[in-house]
Amino acid sequence: MSNEKITGTMSNGVERVNRFALIILSIIDFFLVVGYANEGVKGGISPVFAIVFVTIVIGTMLVACITYFRNHDSEMFKHVAMIGYAVVYGLALLGAHNDYVFVMAFPVASVFILYFDLKFIILASSGVMLLNTMYAVIFYVIKGQMPSGAPVEVASVLLQLASIAVFLTGIVGTTSISNRLNQARLNAIQKEKERTDELLQAVLQVTAVVQQNSLGAVELIEKLNDATAVTARALDEISLGNSTNAESIERQTVMTSSIQEMITSAKGQSEEMMSDAKASMDAVNGGKTSMNNLKVQADMIDNSTRVVAESMERLTENARKVEEITQEIFSISSQTNLLALNASIESARAGEAGRGFAVVADQIRLLADQTRGLTANISEIVAELQANADNAQETVNGVIDATKQERELIDISEESFNNIYHKMQNLNQNVTSIHSQVNDILESNNVIVDSISQISAVSEEVAANTTEAATLGENSKIQAEDAKRLIDELYEHTKELEKYMQ
Repeated sequence: MSNEKITGTMSNGVERVNRFALIILSIIDFFLVVGYANEGVKGGISPVFAIVFVTIVIGTMLVACITYFRNHDSEMFKHVAMIGYAVVYGLALLGAHNDYVFVMAFPVASVFILYFDLKFIILASSGVMLLNTMYAVIFYVIKGQMPSGAPVEVASVLLQLASIAVFLTGIVGTTSISNRLNQARLNAIQKEKERTDELLQAVLQVTAVVQQNSLGAVELIEKLNDATAVTARALDEISLGNSTNAESIERQTVMTSSIQEMITSAKGQSEEMMSDAKASMDAVNGGKTSMNNLKVQADMIDNSTRVVAESMERLTENARKVEEITQEIFSISSQTNLLALNASIESARAGEAGRGFAVVADQIRLLADQTRGLTANISEIVAELQANADNAQETVNGVIDATKQERELIDISEESFNNIYHKMQNLNQNVTSIHSQVNDILESNNVIVDSISQISAVSEEVAANTTEAATLGENSKIQAEDAKRLIDELYEHTKELEKYMQ
């Protein structure tokens, strides 16, 4: 309890005692005024004394009322009331015609006990005892008779003085004992208050720390909640990117399968070209050995040259198909390179979880670059093959023309056959090289197919992990919101203790 509250409580208590004392004094004075006025009218006492007494009683009563109403909790009131009543009590003792007027001291003295002021009680008791001693000396020693006029009775005098002395001693002793007991209680209350204050200070310190930590925890949880939301959005974007990659990988798988079929077909055609080239060389050799019998074998040579012409056409057509295949491979390798770049970007956004995916993407990009290099080589070979095929076509056309003049141009035909033989050797070498390149492309395409399969598996695993991570992030967000709500409640409860911290 604060000092202001204690002071207010004490002031309120003094006001109540003052009011109670004023009421008791007013009642006693009222009966004194009525009684002495009646005695004065009846002639029991002197009218002058009655008027003086009534005037003094009313005057002391007015002084007491003015003092009280000016300040209800005034400490001066008890002194004013005591002095005024002492004057009235002394006049009543000296002018009384009643042997028991001394008992007027008992109610007022009892009221004064409520002030718990030992010095004040001793002073008032001493005054009352002094007035009663003077009363006994005047009436029983000097006048030699009782106030009522009866003869002096020593027992009555001693009983009166003893009663007053015992009563006043009891009041003083009661006040002293009560004050000591009250002081002991106040000391105990003070000690308990000090312990309570210490406990309250400790609680308030803990509350302040809890409040501060609650604010810090709320800020951290809000940051965690924001980070969780950002992570969840990032995971959703990664999941969407993985879905896009999965679709791209699926399309890439279909395209790679088509490429593999085209490469297999080109391989078969290159084998057929090798067979045709070998057959052409055999035909040329047969022409050389049958040069002397050219007339007989003219038809055979003509057929052979037509076969060569058809082979050249097929060779040109196959070279064109190989060119188309290389263009498809180049386009696919470009798409694969772009897909690997997208995969690298997505894996970079995924952070630690996409590192393995980034390695695979780098391998895919490397294979795509190798494929583009091989495709470029194939394009050069195909271009050379196309040129050789054109040259061979022109040579075959020359052979056809030469067969028409073979009888006249035997020497020219022989030289032409030699030229054909050398060109067919070059053609055979080119076809063999194409066949080897096609085998290499087929092996590389198989590697690409395997890599795409691995990428597809990794993408599925990443998608599954991303979905699980997104679910965990959402759960973490919900738990963070629950923790924030609990800490907010704790913070609101700690704010209720702030009124004790004032």
